[in-house]
Amino acid sequence: MSKILCIYPKDQTTEFLQPIYDILVEKFHAVGLMGDPTDDDEYLEKLENRVKESDLIVFLGHGTSRQLYGFNFNPIVCEENANINWFKNKDLLLFSCYSADFLKRYNLTPSIGFDVIPTSLIDVENRKFHNCDLSFLKQADLFNIRNKIVNIWERTLFDIIDFNLDTFQINFNFNVNIEIVDVLVNREEDKNYATIADILYYIKDDMMYLQDK
Repeated sequence: MSKILCIYPKDQTTEFLQPIYDILVEKFHAVGLMGDPTDDDEYLEKLENRVKESDLIVFLGHGTSRQLYGFNFNPIVCEENANINWFKNKDLLLFSCYSADFLKRYNLTPSIGFDVIPTSLIDVENRKFHNCDLSFLKQADLFNIRNKIVNIWERTLFDIIDFNLDTFQINFNFNVNIEIVDVLVNREEDKNYATIADILYYIKDDMMYLQDK
């Protein structure tokens, strides 16, 4: 079984991902690393050592095309910290906004990344997501989306015995489809069901699996 590291810079906007972190640690015996460099002066040293010891790395946090970061934009993996090369030749699963662009920019493979993952008011304010107008979504809608993302992850991890990128991609896609069907079948429970179903679809459609050439 692969040695898994889960990097989780938990804050108020990512605390809903805690159940995913817990399953990775409990079921797959992942080594967990919470916080970020502002919490611990030795954080980056711990990160380097744990990356070296790991085969597959899961990141649950925030991102741009140039960095992975934690609370209040505190950089974790970036050129400034001179640590992007630590992640070369590792299997990477980055669940953060713009992580697909990050992976492509630095040619990190094999890896799975995402585009925008709209789960907070900042994510949807005055924004279109593909053909979806998100500006009218309220906090209750976002809580609903967060819950559905966790449902998808939980079912995906429940279905997996040997955690690897191939099995994750297949099971994640399948479980997004199940969640979309559930949204549409139970449409009377949410007046914004169509937009929520579209968001889930585009999260899945934007997911990028970059494989070694």
